[in-house]
Order: sequence, then structure tokens, then C-alpha cells
Amino acid sequence: MKLGNIDIESITANDVVALRDNDVRESTNLEYKLNFPEETRKTDFAVDVAAMANCGGGFILYGIEEKREGQQKTGAIESFPGVGTTALDSLISKYANIARAHVKPVISDLTFKPIKLSPDLYVVAVHVPKTYDGPHFSTSNMVFYSRHSSGNYRMELSEIRSAFIARSTAREEAMNWTVKQLAWITEGKAPIPLRVANTVPSVLHIVPWYAFSGADLLDVDQMYEQRTNFQPMTTTRGVSKFNAKGLLLLDRADAAVAGYTQVFRTGQLGSVDVYSIPSDAPTIHCFDFENNIREHIKAYLGGLRALGIIPPITIVLNIINATGLKILMPEHHIRYHQDEPSLNYNSDSFITAVSRRLDGWDSLDVDYLIKPMFDTLWIACGWRSSPNFTDGVWTPSK
Repeated sequence: MKLGNIDIESITANDVVALRDNDVRESTNLEYKLNFPEETRKTDFAVDVAAMANCGGGFILYGIEEKREGQQKTGAIESFPGVGTTALDSLISKYANIARAHVKPVISDLTFKPIKLSPDLYVVAVHVPKTYDGPHFSTSNMVFYSRHSSGNYRMELSEIRSAFIARSTAREEAMNWTVKQLAWITEGKAPIPLRVANTVPSVLHIVPWYAFSGADLLDVDQMYEQRTNFQPMTTTRGVSKFNAKGLLLLDRADAAVAGYTQVFRTGQLGSVDVYSIPSDAPTIHCFDFENNIREHIKAYLGGLRALGIIPPITIVLNIINATGLKILMPEHHIRYHQDEPSLNYNSDSFITAVSRRLDGWDSLDVDYLIKPMFDTLWIACGWRSSPNFTDGVWTPSK
């Protein structure tokens, strides 16, 4: 019995005891600790977390005594002294804050779970997720560590270099993938025929770096269960079908399809809307357009999270055939933003707007993510920035 494929929220006392009964020993992705570090060495926790993240993530279990042969630990479980019950919530909060402050880049989805073995005895499981923006280090010593079966070790320069190259490659692959998808759409190779030539399509891509890691494909049944979160931007009640790429949702079942969402089994999502921007006089309403995209992004991210997708995630909005695109502004916004509104239109055939990167689900703030994306759209059309944000919160003034 191992913990590798178990969600931390599902781990029970029986699972922990089974580690001892089945002689499951420490490995690169499983470590046993008797106690959390003492106050004078509390940042050692950050080192352990960074090391675990750098070898692909795993579990650290606190409150476990290891067997010994002489003075040497064997990596097998002897007993469960536990971490006690006094101020357990405070203890977990303390070490979560230590990790947040000292592990860089921050590991956003670090998870703690106290597991009750008896009325007065708890083991605390810490799940370190697999990350795609390493390598990580602790600011307490500025050293990169990883793990092998015997514990932490200091990474060689070649390992550090490889980790940075892998992170850069994932970022580039995410952007290159969106470019390829746009090419297929404009060439008429979308999953469903669309009238692209004489329209002004909005194309939204949500791209987890996870998608380029060779991770397991998503389960199509689970994708189907999340279909209400993956509706096209042109409707809230689309029809769905499976295809070779994953799950396809259409805004209607006949030949007049104006929008679709494709959820890929590799984790990406693409949504296309050829309806909302008129092609004869391309204009978008200053807050309706943003609101529709914002609400769909919230739903899409919720669905991807439920499917177990791991950040980082990049969101890219493209407007195709965008030459001459204007944004309809209320008069009070016009007076505030621009002296000569007649000059406010886009002169490029494509607009590409990229969100901030989502680094972890526990730090999800959709408005924070999408503000630079919407600002780019407005700047392309001649305005200073989107007027629909107040102190970083989407609060449209109608």
C-alpha cells in the first residue's frame, strides 16, 4: 500500500497504519518524521518541502518513529508517537506560513491533514504537490535540494540547470500550443466547421503547463461530469459529444454553430465564439464582453480544478480579424480616458492578450489573473486600460 495515488483528504488512519504493516519504507516521494523542526531550526521544514517538490512531490508524515539498526534509521515505521493534540491547528498554520515565506517559488497548494490514530494521538500528513515552475529552494540557505531514498541531497549544477530549462520549455510550449490552435482555427481545421473568414472570432485558451509533462490523460467520464462548467461562451446550455481530443461542447446541434468549447484529454481548454462581435462594424460593449469572458473563465477553471489539473496555468485571449475593432464606451468613461475617441480602434489583424499566471489553486483570484489580459485588449483599441476594475476588482461602472 502506498500513498502516491491517494488524495490527501482521503487518507485515513488505516492507510497510515498499513504503511507500517506492509513495511512501506521511505522513498523519494515519502518521508517519515518524528516531529516538526524545533523553533531554532523551523526553516528546515522549508528545505524538506522544497526538496520534495524538486523530486516530483509526495508526502511527509510527522509523528512517526522509524526503526533503527544500531544508530542507522532503516526508513521503515517502528511506531506512532504522534504529534499530540495541543494547539494542532496553530502548529499547522505556523508551518504553512513558514513554507509560504521561505520556499521560492511559492508552492501554493501545499496541504496539511491531521490524521487521528487515537483520541490523543495524531499524525500530520503534508502533501507537497508536483510542480511545474521549479526548481524550488529555501530562502534560509539559498540552496537547491532534491531527494533520494536516503533523504535530501544538494542538487548538482547540472540538475539545477535542467530544472530551469524544463520550466522555460513548459512556458514556451504553452504559448506555442495556442499559436498552433489559432492556425488550425483560421485554416478551417477547428473541431467543428465555423464561419471564420467573415467573422471576428474571440478565442480563449486555458493552458496548464501540466499538459506538456507527459502526465496521464484525463478520464472522459469525469470530463463529462464537469460539462456544465465547460459551456461555450455563446450559451449556457450547449450540447456535448466526445471526439478524439476529448470532450467537445457546441452551442447548438445544427450546422449554424457559432461557438464551441474543446476540453482536451491532455488538460488544455479552448473556447471559440464567432457570434458576439459583428464583422460589418466590429465593436464590443465595454463591460458585457468582459463579463461574459470573466464568468466563463471562472467556470472553466472550476471544471479543470475538479479534474485534478495542476497549475501553473496560462490564459490567452485572441481576437481574430480584429482590424478596426472598437470598444463601445459610456460617455463618462470617454471623457476620463481619451481626448479624441474617434481615434480609438485596433489596427492589427490579431489581438493577443495574456493573463497573469495562475500558480496554485489556493491563490486563485480570477480578477487578478485577467486584469492585464483585458488591459491589453483595451490598449490595442486605443484606450489607456480597462475601466472596469477598481483596486484590482472587476467592478464595471455602467
